[in-house]
Amino acid sequence: MLGLAIVQRLSPRGGYVAIRVILAAVLISAAVLKGYQLATGPVLGTGLFSSRILLIAVVEFEWLLGVWLITDLFPKWAWRVALGCFGLFASVSLYKGLSGDASCGCFGQVDVSPWWTLALDLAAVVALLLWSPRERVRDGDAPRSDLAQRPRLFPVGTL
Repeated sequence: MLGLAIVQRLSPRGGYVAIRVILAAVLISAAVLKGYQLATGPVLGTGLFSSRILLIAVVEFEWLLGVWLITDLFPKWAWRVALGCFGLFASVSLYKGLSGDASCGCFGQVDVSPWWTLALDLAAVVALLLWSPRERVRDGDAPRSDLAQRPRLFPVGTL
């Protein structure tokens, strides 16, 4: 709760900076933990999500996306990829939770319930929707308002 209160007090750009650094740390941590598990032990499970080649690709993708978010190169594209990534992660966590898996495997040998990772992934999606990177203003251009930068969120069920 304290972290959310701190982020809410930040400017729109500062909020995005905090979110991208936090998500980069989560992605890099997950990649390191999964990479360590892949390097030191056998792959447990026989399903699609337990394939060694897929797990290696996921580790590389998480690490690269984490580094991309930290470097802030092409921020709009990094934001879009991170939004899609955490949306996909939320889908996988939901699938694993509904399948009754005890751990999602998202953090290597660290057992974390898929329901907790689903909550984390959905929180990441919401945070990315609330805070997006601002376009850099060129000399002579008028800055766009904060509302123009945020995605439109419409309440469900209003007609």
